[in-house]
Amino acid sequence: DLSGSVVFEGSRKPVAGILVAAASPGGKNQGYGYAATDATGRYEIPNLPEGIYKVYLSPGTRYPDWAPSILDSVVVTAENATRNVKVTLSKGGLITGKVTDRETGAPLEKAIVYLSGAVTSTGADGVFRLRSAPGSGNIYSSPPDGYLRESNDQIIKVPDGGAVTFDFTYSKGLDVKGTVRTPDGKPVAGALVGWGFGSSGPSATDSMGRFLLR
Repeated sequence: DLSGSVVFEGSRKPVAGILVAAASPGGKNQGYGYAATDATGRYEIPNLPEGIYKVYLSPGTRYPDWAPSILDSVVVTAENATRNVKVTLSKGGLITGKVTDRETGAPLEKAIVYLSGAVTSTGADGVFRLRSAPGSGNIYSSPPDGYLRESNDQIIKVPDGGAVTFDFTYSKGLDVKGTVRTPDGKPVAGALVGWGFGSSGPSATDSMGRFLLR
């Protein structure tokens, strides 16, 4: 078992209703569990295999002005429950930016932006807003439908209590259509057709053997 409490940075008041997750990715016993804190900020994650865990805080929509955070190297043993693991919810740094069409400058809605465990999407104005724990983080994004995916990972430094601006641009892709047939000309249904990194991924042919890649 793993239990403890979550408090706000600064005031040290308890944080109620926040999701706490524990994951042990390595070793012979891979474990995962989660729980929400109660009104006093306490949480308990039962039945975890022994191992070395990372503990994740996910503020979600309930605490949008606070940053996700990770507590490393929490040891859980089979003999004794690991108790009183205190995690602090911090404001971290603010990352804002805009995702636009590279050729026209028009804002892109429903682009997904990721940063060190945090994720959000752009609105109709193409703007995104993320909170992150201070330090270096890996930021990248995925475009909305109709735009080419690109390898756009970047390392940015998030200041504690400060703000960073980071923008993304994307180009529209071309539609590639076709038909898959057998040597004797019959359409092949359910065949997977793919094309390079920037495409939308494999497309399965329909009952007439037709496919569409974007």
